[in-house]
Amino acid sequence: MTDESKVSATSRFTSSSGRVEPFLRWAGGKRWLARMMGGLLPSSFKTYFEPFLGSGAIFFSLQPGGARLSDSNQNLIKAYELVRDSPGALITRLEGFSYTPKEYYRVRSSTPGAIVDQSARFLYLNRTCWNGLYRVDRTGEFNVPYGRRGAFHERDASRIRAASEVLRTSTLRCEDFEVALSRVRPGDFAFVDPPYTVTHGENGFLLYNERIFSWADQERLASALEAVDRRGGFFLLTNANHRSVRALYKSFANYSLRRNSILAANPKNRRVVTELLVANYRMSLKDRGIRLAS
Repeated sequence: MTDESKVSATSRFTSSSGRVEPFLRWAGGKRWLARMMGGLLPSSFKTYFEPFLGSGAIFFSLQPGGARLSDSNQNLIKAYELVRDSPGALITRLEGFSYTPKEYYRVRSSTPGAIVDQSARFLYLNRTCWNGLYRVDRTGEFNVPYGRRGAFHERDASRIRAASEVLRTSTLRCEDFEVALSRVRPGDFAFVDPPYTVTHGENGFLLYNERIFSWADQERLASALEAVDRRGGFFLLTNANHRSVRALYKSFANYSLRRNSILAANPKNRRVVTELLVANYRMSLKDRGIRLAS
């Protein structure tokens, strides 16, 4: 790869749209990390990949042109496609809902047929449920309780329209992370934020996440990122700072970062946790509270 084929990380980002906020709430989302991403990127890269899209906080913060975005959640990808291609129709549907417990449970039990109505339901439930959690029961039915959110406002519509603009140059796919990462070529960059199978510190397994993303998936992900590295691609992984996860990535630089956790119904139960960052390139750590993990 020649220097001429590389593009400055900063120059990859569109600047005309200004700041764009995610239009989704997502448990485990990385809005907190988006604020410090500038110094954590490779000095230059080609195409941006994000195989665990979720709320897309890092993508919307960076706004890289020509991104390759994917997730295994088909409903999520359909919603992104509708935001990109038909934001007006989606906004109209969302404005038609009332944001009350009665309406929430009515919508949660509904099964709309049209794609626009399916995606409107998905976004409505995401906005109105508890803490942006996406959870289904054994039959595949969404079962998160009501979360007491406010009504849909113009600022919410503006967020969808802004997201639509940023997404227009991106490719969206519903696919397994291993397939997505196999597309990473020399000089490309992948931001990788899988579901956490283990908790932070020396605690054990997260039973719900173990069902949707098993330890075998964690091992499969580590192998896929080793392949990315061999092909000359860059990656930044986030995960729980747990000895079992660190062992998977002992060949790469492991960094720790302390932050406040907000995933608890009672604020008194929220605590400081330590995140793990793994990269196959040198990051700028100055004044970011990031340390090499031991």
